[in-house]
Amino acid sequence: MKKAFTLAEVLITLGIIGVVAALTMPSLIAKHNEKQTITALKKFYSSISQAYGLAVIENGTPDTWYNREVSNGDIAASNTMVDIITKHMKISKVCHKNKGCFPDVVYKKIDGKTVGNWNRSQIVSKFLTSDGMSVFFYTYGNKPANNGQGIEKVSYGALSVDINGFKGPNTAGQDLFTFIIAKNGIYPHGTKTSLMDEKLDDGTIVRINSFPRMCNRNDCYGNCEACGAWVMYNENLDYMRCDNLSWNGKHSCK
Repeated sequence: MKKAFTLAEVLITLGIIGVVAALTMPSLIAKHNEKQTITALKKFYSSISQAYGLAVIENGTPDTWYNREVSNGDIAASNTMVDIITKHMKISKVCHKNKGCFPDVVYKKIDGKTVGNWNRSQIVSKFLTSDGMSVFFYTYGNKPANNGQGIEKVSYGALSVDINGFKGPNTAGQDLFTFIIAKNGIYPHGTKTSLMDEKLDDGTIVRINSFPRMCNRNDCYGNCEACGAWVMYNENLDYMRCDNLSWNGKHSCK
């Protein structure tokens, strides 16, 4: 007589498999999504860096791109930056300050607080890449700002990219990342040398690293702009899972 599993045994086995799958699948999906984010961000950085290099060869550095005095946040100047750089990229749509290049939603930060609706914003110039990434530019004008990236990285503007465009989660630090437009290249915001001003309780202003202050899952300063460098160089989004990371200390939760 041949032995076989009873229906009860089969059901118990399937139940165990189901429980194991339910416990492990979210973690596997999260790791897969994280790897996709890292790959997409690096791909964009390669593309925008190459386009910027060609734009500088063709037009000079950004301080020479305007035929007039330009102030911080000048939308016409931001449009000029977009037009000059996108000539060297594969683009599906240029919106400038109009709608259509970002999802019509209110973006959040990794701490859950809201940032704003970039689709409706009138202060940034927007475009959509051929592979579905939403990008906006913001100019600092003719007179560059120093974002603490070092004197060689004095910046003429900033740009942010939503690496999966119209798909969620539409969150700064999770799928929206910021770069600095400097005279000698484009750099991810939040590098080891990137600094910011912090006001102490006694009113004293001190300079501190922008990461993790501007990439903090509990209280993300500003628009949570300093996560990009961490993702690219450390190849993880562990700041979403633990709070003791720093450029001079732990680079992962493990």
